[in-house]
Amino acid sequence: MEDFPVPIKTKGAEYSKLERCFFNLSTEKSIEVFHEKSVDDQYRLLIFGSQFRHPPSLYLTREFAKNGPSVLPFLKIKLMEVKDDETIRDIVVTIIFMNDLGLYDVKSDADLMTLLSKKADSMSGWKDFVQDQINELKK
Repeated sequence: MEDFPVPIKTKGAEYSKLERCFFNLSTEKSIEVFHEKSVDDQYRLLIFGSQFRHPPSLYLTREFAKNGPSVLPFLKIKLMEVKDDETIRDIVVTIIFMNDLGLYDVKSDADLMTLLSKKADSMSGWKDFVQDQINELKK
């Protein structure tokens, strides 16, 4: 699935052949294809599916989390870079899924917990939801 040279924009989202082809697959097939993609492409599909698909493709959050701790450095960098509430929310929920799946003990990672809290404090629209999720991790 090669990208078109010029991505298409719709409703504020920029998407290419990757997204168009992927989201035309059945859920079962899309999960299979998702795990064949690079981490960058998986992340791109996760964000697009969560923020620009209706209903959102929330199952991709769980599927991305199944990558386990190997993707934490990638997610930490993304979390440090992003400023919009929706993407912060999606990254935090992905990390929480990783914790819930037993793949990583998030609360034992003090640096990650600090980063999650700082990003939650910077939010407005999804702040309460994200802070509640982080507080659940601390229990």
